[in-house]
Amino acid sequence: MKKILLPTDFSDNAWNAIFTAVKLYTNVECRFYLLHGYEPNALNMLGRKGQRRLGIIYDSLSEYSRQELDKVMAYLKENHHNQKHSFETVSISDTLEEAVQQVLAEKDIDLICMGTKGATGAKQIFMGSNTVKTLKKISGCLIRVVPED
Repeated sequence: MKKILLPTDFSDNAWNAIFTAVKLYTNVECRFYLLHGYEPNALNMLGRKGQRRLGIIYDSLSEYSRQELDKVMAYLKENHHNQKHSFETVSISDTLEEAVQQVLAEKDIDLICMGTKGATGAKQIFMGSNTVKTLKKISGCLIRVVPED
């Protein structure tokens, strides 16, 4: 069984990468891992009072991540009927690159499939910063980068 990691920020580009992976591997038995990494960095830099206040924000980020992943799963269950495919969600409080590395180590991933769009939208920018950071940080695993169009 092929294990494919699908990092998502719930954007159109991330959906495009999910649909691309599902279509490319229609005839292959796959386990897809939908990953959302969220990074509450400010918590580490504040004192106790600030941490308590930002704890609410952190909890809300965690809840948002779970809710959005649940929406993606509900959509896939409703609209994707392929007996060869199964899906699992993973929500991690960390940078995208670190979250990807953690899942790679835990799940023995064969392929990462992620969407990209340059932040400026300029035609000269080929990949967005999250994709570039992930490509630089990850080794030993194939990465398929799906462009906006």
